[in-house]
Amino acid sequence: KEQESEGPKKLLKITLPTVSVEIMLRNQEITAVPAVLSVRSLFLKALHEFMGVVCTLPRPRSGRFEVFDSRTGKNTTEEEIEKTFDNLMYKVDKEAVSSAYQSVEKHMQSLTSFVNQWCAYQTLWDTRVSDVAASVGDNIDQWQSLLLEATEARAALDSTAVAREFGPVIVKYNKVQSQINLKYDSWQKELQSSFSNILAGNISEAHGRITEAKTKLENVSLDSSSNTGDIVLGVTYIQEMKQKLSAWGKELVKLQASERMLKRQRHLFRSDWVETSVLHGQYEKTEQILDRRNRSMEQQIPLLQARIVAEDKATSKRLQEVVESWENDKPLRGNMKPAEAMEILTMFEITMKKANLDHENLIKAKDALGLEHAV
Repeated sequence: KEQESEGPKKLLKITLPTVSVEIMLRNQEITAVPAVLSVRSLFLKALHEFMGVVCTLPRPRSGRFEVFDSRTGKNTTEEEIEKTFDNLMYKVDKEAVSSAYQSVEKHMQSLTSFVNQWCAYQTLWDTRVSDVAASVGDNIDQWQSLLLEATEARAALDSTAVAREFGPVIVKYNKVQSQINLKYDSWQKELQSSFSNILAGNISEAHGRITEAKTKLENVSLDSSSNTGDIVLGVTYIQEMKQKLSAWGKELVKLQASERMLKRQRHLFRSDWVETSVLHGQYEKTEQILDRRNRSMEQQIPLLQARIVAEDKATSKRLQEVVESWENDKPLRGNMKPAEAMEILTMFEITMKKANLDHENLIKAKDALGLEHAV
């Protein structure tokens, strides 16, 4: 009665033998030792051995004490089954047996996924940084995304854990983790160096463009004393720069963000590095000069419109003269030497190209000053 009052006894905790798996780098290849398939086999073997604690017990036989065995006519297989308790497995609830195997498969799926995550780092050894840099090219946005992803992936490896358990399976990865960290550091340095070279080229190119634009804007003259051709070119260039400067400003923001990102990652810049702050200073100066030239142009719009209209009439007259000259002097005479004919054609080609360029500049100047132009 005292034993009954104690209540039902707790079931003993089932403990399977531990299976140790180590992820390691051998011959530049990340592998799990033993392999996942082998671990599954060991896992199932451990389960079967646990089940065999009961199922493989020998049955007590009364016939062992008899001189004459009356079951000599029975099949050998039946005799083997009757010697143990294997048939008990057919009396156990099917769902209980199924849940045991499902638990094994669940642990194996988790194990496989975990091992595959580590094996994915094999790319660090199979891929060259130069190939990655070539695929990205000069795209600043893609470079920024690539370096940020590399930094985040590297940070994810900074963990104090050195092992992971999946049921009775213990996966150790401390050795490969340190090797992957070193490889990531090497990758990051090479990627930063490649991006730094591309960024330096873009900064230098942008600095050259902005400096050239600043110089041209400083030389733009819209005074009444200037000849009409210079006024046309000046008005056209101011209009062109108003469109370009906005795009250059967006490009400058990207270059500044890229430089800050490299500084945060503690990249060592080369000695001839041009800071984006210098580029930003040139951009602001150019913007100020453009603003002054634009205000000056707006103040002289009536005068400039008159000069442009006069130049348009003069250009039309010159173009008419060129057409008449062509009608009179085009090399159609049979007694003309080939060299002389080619000289005439070359002269007319140059003249027509210049007339076409003047016409295009006039159209741009008219657009800037709000004048209508013939199509």
